[in-house]
Amino acid sequence: MIPAVFSRAPLLVFAACVLPRLGYLLLVDPHPEPTLYSGLAGPLPGRSGPEVLHQTMIEPAYPLLLAAARWLLVDARLVLAAQIAIAAVGGVWLHRLATTLTGDRRAGAFAAAFYALDPFLVRQAANFMEVSTLTTLLIGTAYYASRTSAPAAVALGGVAGLAVLTRFSVAPIALAALAIVFWRRPRTGIVAAACAALLVGSWVARMQALNGAVVPTRLGSSLYTALSPEAEQIGPTVNWDVLSEYAYAKGSAAVGHRGLSLVEHQRAQDEFLLSESLRFAREHPWRALRLKLRHFLHVFNPRLLPYERLPEGQYAQVVEGRVLLPRMEPRPVWEDVVHATWRTLLLALALAGIWLRGIRRDDAVLWATVVTVALVQTIFSPTTRLTTPMVFVWMFFAAVAAARLLRGSSEAAPTRR
Repeated sequence: MIPAVFSRAPLLVFAACVLPRLGYLLLVDPHPEPTLYSGLAGPLPGRSGPEVLHQTMIEPAYPLLLAAARWLLVDARLVLAAQIAIAAVGGVWLHRLATTLTGDRRAGAFAAAFYALDPFLVRQAANFMEVSTLTTLLIGTAYYASRTSAPAAVALGGVAGLAVLTRFSVAPIALAALAIVFWRRPRTGIVAAACAALLVGSWVARMQALNGAVVPTRLGSSLYTALSPEAEQIGPTVNWDVLSEYAYAKGSAAVGHRGLSLVEHQRAQDEFLLSESLRFAREHPWRALRLKLRHFLHVFNPRLLPYERLPEGQYAQVVEGRVLLPRMEPRPVWEDVVHATWRTLLLALALAGIWLRGIRRDDAVLWATVVTVALVQTIFSPTTRLTTPMVFVWMFFAAVAAARLLRGSSEAAPTRR
């Protein structure tokens, strides 16, 4: 495995992934705006360490990555250059994964090319958002789950654990990968699970110490903006963040202060919003089911979701139960067209690849990724940012189809090495 990292093909893939992302950073968006994540990476006045360590709403891995990169590199563009390098590693892993599972180097090359050129992943790698890093970690999870060595088991536990610490909703993917490895090779699976448990367990212990939480304390607010009478009015094409201010205000009013600390108040507020969402689902099951069906139909929507941008500081007003939306900002037409065209072609090729390849046990982690992301985004509200981490699976199957087309329909399918 070590020599392969330094062989010619991975270096070429790495360079191919770096160049478009670095070009976007330098030529298109050289001064990306700060985000919630970059804010959490900074120090909190009067406390030691980044702010992310003193709250339980947001997973810590990505803000801590930004904090470490900022401490080492200082300049924001150098921090993003480091993030781009991490994203490029995802391309190398996807190349190796596709080559390993198909036994066809052409499939690996196509998968890497799709990853290198994906417009959304290119743009996200050059911004202070977690998407590209999370996608890299999920690719790494699938790749190391396909390996058999002890070092690969440690790497699997590491990348799977970090994926959960980047976005808790991908925990079923990590569990599926660990279970599959344990089923095939129990000792290797135990090593991988121990490494993942060490990482995730340290974060859970930290949350327990702060306010007794075991999951991020935004579960209720996220569900309320996707499953409530107000969410029913806006649907999945509108940025669900438009309801966040209303949801937090409603939760805060219901909880009151009661001498709670800030993190304790956040947890109580989140539990109230969760109970409100579940109450809506219990009292109006058909309305809730209809809303979730609308969400599911948009999980694979090739257009950029939401359809319009929410201006900073603008939120919905709720008057007598009616949601009044602020004026939204339309996306540039070229941006929407490029993304929709690319993702439509990619999905069409992926469907062809699935038909050609069929359902195989070797692809179990890939299918677990798709099922988990689709289910989570149906339960909550789908956005391109949150559905993109599964797109590497589309790239894998699209590469299968592209390699077959290149090889010619008369040639027999390759056997796995």
